[in-house]
Amino acid sequence: MADDKVLGALTGIAVDITKEMKSIIRLNGAFASGRLYDSVKYKVYKDREETYHMEFDYVYYGLWVNYGRKPSNKMPPLNDIREWCRLKGIPEEAAFPIAKKIKEFGFKGINFTKPFETDVEVVKQIMSEMGQKFADDFVEQTLRDVKYFDKSYRTKK
Repeated sequence: MADDKVLGALTGIAVDITKEMKSIIRLNGAFASGRLYDSVKYKVYKDREETYHMEFDYVYYGLWVNYGRKPSNKMPPLNDIREWCRLKGIPEEAAFPIAKKIKEFGFKGINFTKPFETDVEVVKQIMSEMGQKFADDFVEQTLRDVKYFDKSYRTKK
């Protein structure tokens, strides 16, 4: 029963975080084909060690959209930038200058996961404290039950 409540609470938090991530993607203009937006998913589960997990996943190129790209000696994938230009209604001739600028100056990224990294840490801390409270309550209840059982057993003899 407690597991269902914890998993339900974590799922509610994961749903909210996923919605906010998608909102940040859309608001920052990182919505071209919709593939990144549609790929943002969550998973909430309890493993064999009785530890709760909340995981988020998205397509591979979401890493660059999220965290950006530092300037480097290597050009970003030109075909991907051409496709992005096509989807955004930008002339394909702009793809090479865009790629060159990204190569030289990098790309900041939109940080669609950054606001929630601290939230996940807060949830982990809360879950840890809840786990300890459940354990403390269990011990307290068990000791109370043992004392009650011991008293009632003695009076029945």
